[in-house]
Amino acid sequence: MKRLLTALSAAAFFALLAPTVALADHQLTIYNNADQSIEYINISPVDSNEWGDDWLGDSQVLSPGEHITFTIQSGCLQDIRVTFMDHHQVEKRNFDTCQYDLRVNY
Repeated sequence: MKRLLTALSAAAFFALLAPTVALADHQLTIYNNADQSIEYINISPVDSNEWGDDWLGDSQVLSPGEHITFTIQSGCLQDIRVTFMDHHQVEKRNFDTCQYDLRVNY
């Protein structure tokens, strides 16, 4: 009985740690494999109703062939929207930023 309680206590402890690990800061690299520059990049948690700020900032663009790396602090699953100079947009919903980098083609 004591072993069972110890095992259950350990399982409960690790279950409590699991969400913390999933929310740890991690890197996401976005590669522009398109023929034109990306003007805006918006990244937001999947449960958000808004895109939020432009992660490139006011004066930066991501030219063809370039890449940029961001630190994600709000979990693995994110919605990502990139806007090109001609205002064409590409969206990736429920994108696993912990497992994959994003390669944008247009």
